Amino acid sequence: MPAQALARFDDDIFITTADFGRIETLAYLRLDPDHPAVPVLAAKLEAAVLCRPEDIPGDVVTVNTGVRYRVDGDAAPTSCILVHPDQYVATEQHVSLASPLGAALIGEREGARVSYSDDQGRGRMLTIEKVVCRAG
Repeated sequence: MPAQALARFDDDIFITTADFGRIETLAYLRLDPDHPAVPVLAAKLEAAVLCRPEDIPGDVVTVNTGVRYRVDGDAAPTSCILVHPDQYVATEQHVSLASPLGAALIGEREGARVSYSDDQGRGRMLTIEKVVCRAG
């Protein structure tokens, strides 16, 4: 599946006012226009309900949030912390916002199902199970 805007199966996308500008800079200035995360980030920015960080619902994935999710109905869930690319450390603990998975995660709520294309362009189905912690 070629890079595309995400297909959503639930409601609103929530992005904090603190993250919006950084995500916008990433999508439109830092990443190559052909990068697979760009159309997903652009779609999320366009659809976003902006919230002050202190007002964001507790079940929403934001930057520096720990999240548990499944891809394609994996038997076991995966946990990670969603981070900006400049905070990314190549471990299984971090997922960069600049990755297709990170772009699919941002702004989603627990229970959301999102179709996205992975690094190799394969169609995937992401299910957000739980926001497990948020940096204060």
